[in-house]
Amino acid sequence: MRREAARREREGREEMERKEEARGRGEKTEEGREERSGRRADREGDEEREERKRGGEREERDKDSRKEGREEREGGEGIERRGKRRREERRGELDEGEDLGEERGEREERRGDSSCCISDVAAPQPLQLCQDTSTCGLCTEQDGSSALPLQDKTRTNL
Repeated sequence: MRREAARREREGREEMERKEEARGRGEKTEEGREERSGRRADREGDEEREERKRGGEREERDKDSRKEGREEREGGEGIERRGKRRREERRGELDEGEDLGEERGEREERRGDSSCCISDVAAPQPLQLCQDTSTCGLCTEQDGSSALPLQDKTRTNL
């Protein structure tokens, strides 16, 4: 029994050594092919999962655009809602890691200030220059950056 066990162990070691030598020379063994095909299958599975994930994101965007189109057909409010949502999303991106709420609140309060030449946001107006950039909350860019110098800053209909 011991001799047979020792012989099997020795044969197993010799076979492993042959396989290692074959791999070192770049020869393909049956085990190596199985190992590579297993890795390939894993990689293909990863690619399929990634593609499904991208497809899900695409479907979500398509669903959002269909919803916006329906809103536009039903009441014409879709564009307005979409613009408002996008502005809020941009503001949300700006707020990450920073507390801009107070600054935004101050701007919101100043929007109705009579000293501002663009105080009525809803009214369609021609191009105008704001006369007082220190009190006008609309004189800051949509992304929250500071206003351009007075001579360069014009506002269109909001």
